[in-house]
Amino acid sequence: MTMKKIMILATVAAALAACNNEEDAFVDNRDPNVIYMTAGVDASAAMTRTLSNFPNQTVDGAKIAVVARYYDNTDLATNWEDPYIDNEPASVSDNGNGGYSFTWTKDQYWPVGGNKLQFIAYSPIVNESNSCIVTNADKKSLTITLPATDNTQMPDIIVANRTNESNEEDKKIIGYKANTSTGDGNVNEGAQNPVTIDMQFRHILSQLDVIVKGSKVNATNEAVVSKVEVIVADNATKKTFDMEADLTPATSVGFTNETGTASTYTYTGAWSLNSGAHTVNGSRCIYLFPETESSVTVPIYVKDASTLSCETQLPDVVLGSVTNGGYLKKGKKTTLTVTIEGTDVVLTGAVSAWENQGEYNATIK
Repeated sequence: MTMKKIMILATVAAALAACNNEEDAFVDNRDPNVIYMTAGVDASAAMTRTLSNFPNQTVDGAKIAVVARYYDNTDLATNWEDPYIDNEPASVSDNGNGGYSFTWTKDQYWPVGGNKLQFIAYSPIVNESNSCIVTNADKKSLTITLPATDNTQMPDIIVANRTNESNEEDKKIIGYKANTSTGDGNVNEGAQNPVTIDMQFRHILSQLDVIVKGSKVNATNEAVVSKVEVIVADNATKKTFDMEADLTPATSVGFTNETGTASTYTYTGAWSLNSGAHTVNGSRCIYLFPETESSVTVPIYVKDASTLSCETQLPDVVLGSVTNGGYLKKGKKTTLTVTIEGTDVVLTGAVSAWENQGEYNATIK
């Protein structure tokens, strides 16, 4: 039996803290070999995080998946293809202190020999991603595919591979439990090192809002926008993401192209051009890949307001043609505002930081 497969399954009561008064001592009855995970809230967040704010909620709550490999070992394989923890899921719960806790679906244990592990994690788990993500043979990358017709099925993919916002080598998520052999087949129980291991999740996709409004369409402004489409070309609908990549740039770092199929997202209504601006995609942003604005086309259709007939297609809008900053950035939201003035289409755009849902910290104890 390899060292990787050896697990101590018995629950051992360990005294983790002792005070001068013995009755005040805290005793932890958890198995000390299980990898326990909790999460804190980024101190720079704009609002207090609650469980409902964690991305990718389902009827069963949100989940993350964790991959871990041996790290810096001469006696054991350290490749991701045969990981120590292979995309194992854990449920997210509220820890009662404004943060999160994670509970393994199946308990995962520290290596009994005290070997170091490197961790990466992501959300959602594959079987709750509406078939939008799959894991690859290298176990550290995801192939991501945009839905063909319904972008509300696209999850908000988050990834963690460092303990903070930097991409410095010494910030990799590394930990171990310093167990040692006594030479007679027994093991001296050690403590986790370091005591807490922070995980910081970051968004890897881009968000898009499309807003339409009218100005001087005709004498009475009796026109409505009846349909808006967001068409994503086949070269921007499928990509592979390396979860070890640098997560800090708001660019397409970490992504490689795959062969995809064009997607079309259709939004219908009767948005009067004299009643202000309308976000055609509603309250839910459209998720796209970063730096793919030149492959995103937005056709707009209008009708006569009185008869709702004679639908007319206006000139197509290419997101990449917006000159006022309308570019898709990783972890940021782009707003495309289309102002219809008579037969002219005026484009404006802006890129803003992701709203109140930037980084998520996790701690493995």
